[in-house]
Amino acid sequence: AEQARSDGGWPGVMAANHALAVAGRDRVAAALGVGAPAPDSMLGSMAALALPGMTDEAVGAALGRAFQTEDGIQVPIGPWPVRAARAEGAAPTSILIRISAQHYNELADYDHLASVLERRLVEACVSGSQVRTAWPDGGSAGPD
Repeated sequence: AEQARSDGGWPGVMAANHALAVAGRDRVAAALGVGAPAPDSMLGSMAALALPGMTDEAVGAALGRAFQTEDGIQVPIGPWPVRAARAEGAAPTSILIRISAQHYNELADYDHLASVLERRLVEACVSGSQVRTAWPDGGSAGPD
């Protein structure tokens, strides 16, 4: 990005971040076995992907905690639509993972995320719309 900044100013930085977000999204999507939910032209420097078969907010929160505490990865995982946009008592239709790209990120970061995500989802035994697993803290991330 330093080169982009010196060559193209902030438009160069934004273009580099966009290209990295698209590449990162594609790598994580490949690990999830899903396609891109939006065309590249609709992205800036962030992208969100639905975690296949996951709709339980508690499961998504447990996955996010495991990423942060066990894997050292900070990545937002949350419900879609958000609670404020749903009818009272309605459940989310999916759980999203959101990546972002900045000058300090590199493709290896997204490859690592994809690898850990793939491993965690396999370990969790995706079953229907719930992920069943017991996390190291002893808590349950889904129904038994």
